[in-house]
Order: sequence, then C-alpha cells, then structure tokens
Amino acid sequence: MFCRSVWHRNVAGVMAAIKAGKHEEILLELNETKRLRKNAKDVDYCRALCFLLGEHDALHARQALLEELRYFPENTAARMLLYDINGRVRSSLLPPAEVTKREPLFALLCDALLDHTMLTWTRLYGLYRLAKEVCCRDQKGVLMECGVAGGGSVVLLAVVAAHYGGHSRRVYALDTFDGMPDPTTSDILKDLRTPAGATSWGSGTCSALQDNVRRLAKNFDVEKQLVVVPGMFQETMPDVVKEIHAEGIAMMHLDADWYESTKCALELAWPVVKKGGVVQVDDYNYWDGCRKAVDEFIQSRALGGLHESLQIQSVDGNAVYFTKK
Repeated sequence: MFCRSVWHRNVAGVMAAIKAGKHEEILLELNETKRLRKNAKDVDYCRALCFLLGEHDALHARQALLEELRYFPENTAARMLLYDINGRVRSSLLPPAEVTKREPLFALLCDALLDHTMLTWTRLYGLYRLAKEVCCRDQKGVLMECGVAGGGSVVLLAVVAAHYGGHSRRVYALDTFDGMPDPTTSDILKDLRTPAGATSWGSGTCSALQDNVRRLAKNFDVEKQLVVVPGMFQETMPDVVKEIHAEGIAMMHLDADWYESTKCALELAWPVVKKGGVVQVDDYNYWDGCRKAVDEFIQSRALGGLHESLQIQSVDGNAVYFTKK
C-alpha cells in the first residue's frame, strides 16, 4: 500500500506529494491505516502535514501530532512542529488574562496539560468550573469521564477534586484506549454533512495508551484517585455502575462523539447520577450523532411519566451541559 511506503521510506516524499497537490490522496491512505489501528511511526505526523500544508487546518494538525507523540514521544520533528503550532493557536489553548487572574489554578493546569488534551481552554474551563462547584458544595459522588484520549481533561478533574475536596473522591476514566469505534449512519459532521467515516476522524483515531494516562496522573499526584477502565462502554459501564451505585456520580464528562457511544453512556450512567449532578457533553454542536443521542435522551426523560425536565446550557460553540434536578 502507498501509505506503508510513506512512513517506512521518508517524510520528504509526503512533503513532495503535498506540494504537488496530492494531500487528499495521501490523507485517505493514512486514514485507512488509522482505521486498521496500525500505530506506526510517522502516520499521524504525516496526517498533520496533510492537515497543515494541504488543508491549512492547524488545530487538526495539532490533534494528529498529539496522537503521534503519545505513541512515539521521541519523534523530534513532530514535537518541534507541535511547538510551532501551539504558538499559532495559543488563544484557543490558553485562557486570557482575566480568567488567569480569577482562576490561577486553572491557568496553571491549562499550561501544564497543554500537550495532553485536544480540548480548547473554554471546554476545559467548563469542566474545571463544574468540578470545582461540585466539590465545593460537597456534592456526593464520583467524577467520571467517558472518552479519555490523552488523559489531560480527566487528570484536570482529578486535580480539581483533590484540591477542593481531598484525595478521597474517585475519578473514573473510561475509554477503549484503542481509538474511536466504528461510526454509524447517524454520525455525520454537522456543518459539512459529511459521514464520519469519510472524515479524517473516524475509526481508530484519538487513541492513547492506558499507561500514558496513568503516568500523567502520577505526575500530578492523583494516580490513587484515578480508576482507568478500558473497553467499550456497553461492556464496561454496567460493572462500573454497580461498583459506584452507593456513591453515585457527581459529574460526568462525555466526550464520545458517536451516537451509539453517547446514547449508551447516558442511559447506563444516568440512574446513578446524583440530584444536582452535572453532565458536560463535548461535540454536541459538531457531530450530528452526538446531538441526536443527547436530544433523544432528554426527550425520553420528559415523556413516559418521568416528567424530568433537563435544560441544555452552552459551554462554548461546541460543548453543552445539563444538571439533574
């Protein structure tokens, strides 16, 4: 396959092909390699080059580089390019001065976790604010993240829990740790109406090693709080829900993208979400499948004799949250 020669020969050939206007062809081949879950060196670095030089999309290039470095931290070229891109998109990654002044701990965490999360500072701030509120009012229950990737956001939650409520509150990290599962026909890129499988962020992308997340937690002295749960939600969540039934869930961050994953996580976790507990959902305004799953869930709670009214509130132009009453 052409894509195999891309990373086994040299990156220079990819650069030449991009300059010749063939970045779409290369990207398709590299995306197929991701779908097959072949974590070979330079695959995501080459994807980043296609995003950056072919499509002029620095944020997508950054996401690909983060994935490259999770598996191949010695890739100096990828690290240097990431450093350059971080400078270009700094305003999306780090909070402005007024937020830094108001929440210095958040600003420190944002900077320290910069290369371990794909979330913008606004979505991280949403998580920080909600987790801090839960802990400061001593809301009972665990914190949970469904869709962990590099681990930056779940470690942020663990640090907030430790800082504002002590090290006793457990934080659950649920992910396949093998990349995104296969999307369904419901999973469509909202604005472009593109099926998820035809984008560059389909099956096999956004993967990370469990050890990366555990190591990151250890660096922040929260490894004893963190409970890492690998596997598909439908396979792992029933046991997790049984385990935490007495405590319940105080806050959940749901970053699963796809319809089936989002639907599964909400339906299984909601019965143990405490009153006053909150759920922040990433990509509600990005992937149609995610939005559909959330809207259907909220509608189902209002009907069938449940009469549970859930109000969606915006975090930024992408993420939303709602509170259990």
